[in-house]
Amino acid sequence: MKYSKIIILLFLLLSNLLWANPTTDSLKIKRLKNHVSSLDYITRQIDNSKFYLNLNKSYCDSILSIDPANKFALDFKNRINLTLATCDQNINNKIELFS
Repeated sequence: MKYSKIIILLFLLLSNLLWANPTTDSLKIKRLKNHVSSLDYITRQIDNSKFYLNLNKSYCDSILSIDPANKFALDFKNRINLTLATCDQNINNKIELFS
């Protein structure tokens, strides 16, 4: 009797872990896209802070690790790299970064 209760408990725990509301890749990508968009807005408001640009770049890398051909993440990563390059060369106000 004792072992049957343990087996039932293990079965219930394992079934709950395996089948209870799994987060799919598309939901993860959607959540990461929201983070990227929010950080893009924050970055534009605080004069291209490198901290937020690098954080935004890491979110793009996370999207690309799930879906390597994601156009949204590739475009944003290129835009972030351009912004970081202009910050390094101190030409922030000489070219238009955001359209």
